[in-house]
Amino acid sequence: MISILGLVPICAAAVDDYGQASDQNCVMIAVGATSFSILTPTFVQGTASPLGTTLSTQTRFSIQANLPLRRTKLNNTLIYIQGYDVAYYRTIDCKYSGDVYFVNKTLIFFVRNPSWTLGRTYYVNLGYGVATADQYCGTETYSLNGYYYWRFTIWNPQMSSTTTPPPTTTTATTHTVTTR
Repeated sequence: MISILGLVPICAAAVDDYGQASDQNCVMIAVGATSFSILTPTFVQGTASPLGTTLSTQTRFSIQANLPLRRTKLNNTLIYIQGYDVAYYRTIDCKYSGDVYFVNKTLIFFVRNPSWTLGRTYYVNLGYGVATADQYCGTETYSLNGYYYWRFTIWNPQMSSTTTPPPTTTTATTHTVTTR
């Protein structure tokens, strides 16, 4: 006796009188599931990089999800990078861009030849479906939007927050120690 549990694909195609087959269509059947729910990947707040102040040479960005990811099959699935005081700085198409990668639970993308404005704060919005779960038929990620979720500021050396303490003067006392 063979016992099957989990997701089972069932595929079918029509064949006409001349032996010509149609395109195959498939469905996934959940076998043995007691309370089936499809898990949707969500991005984990606090795992985005970079956060805070970063250099003007920043090109690599990443964020982790709660489930393994793969490239989406949906059109118009975009990553938006914008400044607080400007329109979109850059949009990246997750379906077609060669600058978007999926490594297990991590979404990684690159900004080629960035021309960040020193001292400007930018934020990243992830549109609906920028990634797909690497399980089942692939449920899409929800969007991650908002100025406060994933933002970074390009370091401006002219406005550096580092300070040098003022010089101090003290009197030094010298003691001679004799050993026998």
